[in-house]
Amino acid sequence: MPVNKYAALITGRSQTFINALSVKDLAVLDFSTAGHAVYNLGHIGYVDLTEYHGGAFSASLDETSLALGCDAALFAAAREIKNGGFDNIFLMPSSLGAVLGFDLKALAENLEREVGAAVFYVNLKLDADFFEGAVGFWTALVRKYAVKREKRKNTANILGGFNCLEQKNNHRSIAALLKKTGISVNADNLAMSVEECARLTSAEFNVVASRAALEAAEYLKENFGMPYIVFNAMSKKSVDDFLGAAAALTGKRFSPEPDAVYHDVLTRVANIVEATGRRVICFAGADTLDKIKDCFNAAGADGKYFCSHHGTEYEYIDINDFVDRYKGSDEIIFTYGEICRYFPNSAAVAYSGGGFRLLTPLADAFCGVEGAYRLFEKLSAALVAAKN
Repeated sequence: MPVNKYAALITGRSQTFINALSVKDLAVLDFSTAGHAVYNLGHIGYVDLTEYHGGAFSASLDETSLALGCDAALFAAAREIKNGGFDNIFLMPSSLGAVLGFDLKALAENLEREVGAAVFYVNLKLDADFFEGAVGFWTALVRKYAVKREKRKNTANILGGFNCLEQKNNHRSIAALLKKTGISVNADNLAMSVEECARLTSAEFNVVASRAALEAAEYLKENFGMPYIVFNAMSKKSVDDFLGAAAALTGKRFSPEPDAVYHDVLTRVANIVEATGRRVICFAGADTLDKIKDCFNAAGADGKYFCSHHGTEYEYIDINDFVDRYKGSDEIIFTYGEICRYFPNSAAVAYSGGGFRLLTPLADAFCGVEGAYRLFEKLSAALVAAKN
């Protein structure tokens, strides 16, 4: 693994833990040695701890258990969890198990049989990134609990990828947009229980607000006939296209309305873009890049995009390699707040989760034109500052 010279992003294993915390009645069980237990999780700036429900547990392996291959501690912990009132357990991917060859599938099946709780798991490689962890968790959760339910008219689910403030803001914005067309939210996967996960199939369609939820949405489509709309954008055209698609799926009609304020702001930003003629280097996760690219295209801005994780069409680069490539340059950089200090002309558009900065709802751009205004403000300020 590369040395973390400047910053580190959340690991895939840690991301499964963070996402599991958002499920209200789910216990998270980590089975590893004390030295390899849940780590890299002190991300107050990333996790919304108001949503933590006290369901995190650890069963530690000692040297004797390792030598004998004994998993008694795991079953004892699972029984305590069950007796404590949890009927659902997520067995975390184990960094140690990845080396020693734990069969998580067999362990989960044995736990279900002997303890009487529903158990699911995710297999991840040691070097899995946060995106892989998010995809794995939501797909495993949906596969485990989604069952066929009677449809509720004029309802949709919102499926996000990451248990963090930015994506929760996205979901609130999407819910408000859906309400304009008379569609209510059936379930939000960043604020739901296991029972609500089972009711996902009662919605008429899914809104995929993160690439990390796309695999779960595909599973629901293939197995329960649920259509989905991908929406993670901020420009008015993208919002209107989304609302038109949502209305069509529920048999409604949607007529876009002109927005003079947005038109005026977009015109002014486009003028600044043309006058300055500078490109912007963007480095973040794919969900953030999608929103930035949508706004940049609307304003005619020139962007070059690098992704901080694998699995997308964007060019991948390690966060430390990115800093080495552009450190001290006069390029305009939109990236993670934790590394902005290395670039003279930069703006924070994402957060790695590696710090303790308090993030407020006004700190990040989110879906819809209100988010576009925040991004346009950052773009204009960066272009003008670089020009001067």
